[in-house]
Parts: sequence; C-alpha cells; structure tokens
Amino acid sequence: MEGIELPVGGELTPEAVDALADQMLHRLAVTEKAVSVLDPEDLPGGKWGFTAGLMAVIVVAMVAIATVIGFIISR
Repeated sequence: MEGIELPVGGELTPEAVDALADQMLHRLAVTEKAVSVLDPEDLPGGKWGFTAGLMAVIVVAMVAIATVIGFIISR
C-alpha cells in the first residue's frame, strides 16, 4: 500500500475514511485494466465466441417473439 496515507492514532472520522477510500479507488482505477463486455477481443472466445453468443441470443429472441405472436393470433 505504498503511496497511500494511512491515518495514525485516534479514531477515524468519516472524512478520513472517505479520503482513504478515494485514494484506494483511484489507485485501483489506475492499475487495473478495464474489461469491456462488448469488446470481442477481451472475451474468452474472441470474435467467434462473441458472434456465436450473439446469434444464440437473436435466435432465442426470434422464437420468443414468434411464440407470443402465435398466442395472440390463435385467440
């Protein structure tokens, strides 16, 4: 925890806790790589896995829509 100012002695005030949390969150944001869910390069399956998953979602949505329309028309 280099570079983070830890309060020494006494009770921690809410302001001191907030300042410490801000320092830690800033450090985490700088050091950790952000992963984008919709970026095919970051996903385990790459572009092919992303495409296959997207096609599966589209097929399920089309079947659900067709089923709902079928129920409405058959009444």
